[in-house]
Amino acid sequence: MTIKVSKGLFNDSQYKLFFDKPFKAKVNSDEFKASLFQPALDEKHKPWGFSFPYTIVAPTKNWEGLQGFVYLEKIEGQYKITSIDTVP
Repeated sequence: MTIKVSKGLFNDSQYKLFFDKPFKAKVNSDEFKASLFQPALDEKHKPWGFSFPYTIVAPTKNWEGLQGFVYLEKIEGQYKITSIDTVP
């Protein structure tokens, strides 16, 4: 299920994730490799960019944690983060 949100709501609740220290550390770490990237498809199943998984909250013995997928889209010749999905 996809929930559409306003730009303001996204900026207030999700955009800050891209600047969190754990997120930046993960992307800049040695374990972050090109093999993590998966093709992203639009509603018509046509490729439009790439995604990669990211652990937002690590799992514990009592909870499965919170994972997400960060999506990159090629805009004006550069790949830019355009969205994130969370998976409980």
